[in-house]
Order: sequence, then structure tokens, then C-alpha cells
Amino acid sequence: MFKSLKRGCPRCLPPHPDWAKTGYKMTSWTLQEFKGYSAKQLPNANAYLKSFKQIRPLRYGMLTRCKKCHEQWYRHQDGINIEWVSPDRQDILGAWDQVPQAISDEHLQVLLKIRSAYREPIICPCVAEINGKVIDRCCVQFQNSPPLSTTVGRTHLFSEVNRLGLSKKAAPASLRLAWWSAHDVAHGTPAAMVEDSSGQVRSVHARPLFVVNSEDSRKQFKASKQPFEWAIPVVGLVPADEITWIIADKPLHYGPLILEGVPERQAAAVSRVGTGQI
Repeated sequence: MFKSLKRGCPRCLPPHPDWAKTGYKMTSWTLQEFKGYSAKQLPNANAYLKSFKQIRPLRYGMLTRCKKCHEQWYRHQDGINIEWVSPDRQDILGAWDQVPQAISDEHLQVLLKIRSAYREPIICPCVAEINGKVIDRCCVQFQNSPPLSTTVGRTHLFSEVNRLGLSKKAAPASLRLAWWSAHDVAHGTPAAMVEDSSGQVRSVHARPLFVVNSEDSRKQFKASKQPFEWAIPVVGLVPADEITWIIADKPLHYGPLILEGVPERQAAAVSRVGTGQI
């Protein structure tokens, strides 16, 4: 990648030929040389970094600016991942940086009753009171970085949360775990196959966080090895863009927030399956 790059960021460089017709430009990328690649293997990587000027350090990571087009970019604390800061996300980045988004012990006790079926990122579906308004279908997502994705609509910081509660519309823990297990069996088929407590095999077409049918929130699920078929009934899920996302700082000791049975290797698998979130 770096051999073909000249000075400038992906926002001001000509788009890739495959994206020219759509006008799409990259909003994030990874600097692999920080994972052990030598300067000889990526000769232009360090020179490419000189295209960015550091603006200021943040609570986690660094805010930088392209010297050519002056677009802002956030460099993660790991020094590897870089994300574009769109104009409509600059305010929330500033608010995230000014106030720690740590959760209280009271809120933690609620989330420990829910827990996450995902290791990276940790996501707990719940109901929340935000700035005095009760909102169902919320997800607390733990991450040590600001919410910069432009693909998800409603986003709040944990400092805005008054209280948390259990949601009757949340996907049960058994369904969230079964989805991951079924994906491991399916190896990238269009959907994961699960079996509910009545013995019916159904398909799940996205990561389950909230279910449309309240009856499904009370059922138990397990992964099914049955091959995928389009004719099999689906588990109705609430789309990600209809969920309110709450960004919280990742606790130092986050292990208890993860459901038992979640594989250690899941962090690597997430890049294959995709988070589709913040």
C-alpha cells in the first residue's frame, strides 16, 4: 500500500480506481509497520507519516491533521490504527476527550447481569436513561477511543447516562453466544444457523443485539450445524442503525463483563465477521 502513496492523506489523494465512480474515500487504515515490519519492508511508511502534523494528545491516542488538505485524523493509542475525524464528529470527540467516560459501580452491577458475547468490542444491550429521557434498545460499548464512525446514527457518551436497566427486547445471552458459535461452524456462509428451545432451526443474518419478537427474548438458543438454506425462518433483529450507542471507557479489569463460553480467539475472528459498529 505505502509504495504507491505520495504525500497527503486518503481524503485528498485520488481515490482508488475501483472507487472512482462512487467517490468513496478511505476513512481508516492500519499502519502495519508498528507491528514489527522493518523500514526496509515498508520503505515509505515513515515518510508517509510525515504528511500528518500532531495537533494535541488526547485521553487515549493523538489528534493529527493532514498537512496538505488539513483534514483531521485520530491516531489510536496503539499507534497502528488511524481514523478520519469527520466535521460532524469533532464536537463529540472534544466532549469525549474532556470528560472520562468511566462507569460507576452502580452501573457496572447492572451490566454484569447482561454481559457481552463479544470481546472486541465489549457490547452490552440494555435500556438507559440519557439526559432524563428513557431509551430502550441501547448498547453500552466499551472502547478506549472516541466514537468516529459515520455509519451509525445515535451516539451518546456514558457521562450523559443517568441510569441503566435490563431491556425486555434484548437478544438473550444464549442467542448472542449461539450466533458466534454458529459462525465458527459456517465459516462465512450468508447467515448463522441456530436452534431455539422449541427445537426449531432458524437463521440469524446479523449480529444479534435486540430482537423484534419479544418471545425470542425469553427463549434459549444453541448453535446448529444444519447447512444454511434461504427458506429457513429467520430470527427478526433490530437493525444496528436503530440502536442508540453509548460509549464508555474500557475498564481495567473487564473480564467479568464477558459471558462464559466466549472463545479467546474471538478477537481475531471479529475482523473476519465484522463488527459493523462504532
